Amino acid sequence: MNNTFQLEDLESFNHHLEEIIQDFNRALGLSVLIAVTSSLYTTMYYLYRLSTASDFSLTSNKRERLHYIIGLIGRSGKLLGYMLMGNQMLKNSQQPLEAIRKSRILNLPMVTQQQIQTLMLQWLDNKSYMSAGGIVNVGPWLLAPIVGNVITYLLVALQFNEVKHHH
Repeated sequence: MNNTFQLEDLESFNHHLEEIIQDFNRALGLSVLIAVTSSLYTTMYYLYRLSTASDFSLTSNKRERLHYIIGLIGRSGKLLGYMLMGNQMLKNSQQPLEAIRKSRILNLPMVTQQQIQTLMLQWLDNKSYMSAGGIVNVGPWLLAPIVGNVITYLLVALQFNEVKHHH
C-alpha cells in the first residue's frame, strides 16, 4: 500500500513538473524564439564585421573592433545559456523516470510492478523540452545547426564582399 502512495506522489510530481514547463513555454516561448534568433543573427553580423575589418578600416579603430569582439562573446554566451537551460529542463523532466529506473522494482509486488511499467511507458513518450515559440526545442542539439548556419552565412557574405571589391 505504501508503494502505491509513493507512486502516486511520483506521478503527481511528474505531472506538476510537466505543467510548469508547459506554462514556461507558453509564457516565454515567443520571447525565447526572438532572443535566440536575435542572438544568432547578431553573432553572424559581428563575425562578418570582424572578418572584413580591414575592408572597413577597423584596424585603426580598436574600440570598434573591441565592441564587436565583446558583442560576439556576449551573444554567443547568450545562445549557449539558452541551450544549457533547455538541456537542464529536459534532464529535470526525466528525474521521476530516473528515480524509478534506479529503484529495485523486482522486489515489489506484481501489481506495483505493472503500475511502474505503465508510468515508465508514459514518461518515455512525454519528454519536456524548452520550446522557442513551439517552433524549435532549445538545447545543445541546436549547436551544430547554429554553427553550420553561421559558417554558411559568413562564407556567402565574404564572397559577396570579395565580388563587390573586385568590380
